[in-house]
Amino acid sequence: MLKGRNNNCNIEMRSFDIIVWGATGFTGQLVAKYLSGKKGFKWAIAGRNREKLDELVKSSLETINPPSVLVASVDQPASIQAMVSSTRVLLSTAGPFASVGTIIVENCVTEGTDYCDITGEIAW
Repeated sequence: MLKGRNNNCNIEMRSFDIIVWGATGFTGQLVAKYLSGKKGFKWAIAGRNREKLDELVKSSLETINPPSVLVASVDQPASIQAMVSSTRVLLSTAGPFASVGTIIVENCVTEGTDYCDITGEIAW
């Protein structure tokens, strides 16, 4: 069992295998559409705006494996922690990473959540 610094972290008990953070952006939509056509895992899309997330699901993700929808904002750190602690992998497509990425990565480290992103921000 993989554990992060949070002693209550049990990666095997997570609600989701993958969360796509920033799913309503251009790249996030491409990733979400791809994942919605695959089977065998539980996933969610996440971002700041519930309406945009719900519209994405209704317009193009009601397929083989529709996602759950989570609302989380870097302006609300508890929502980021809750999102990160509910998944095995956090895939971030939301930038600018220098502004919004650090809190996500810090929470992933604390919670023992795997992290990947699409950043091209070399300085970050």
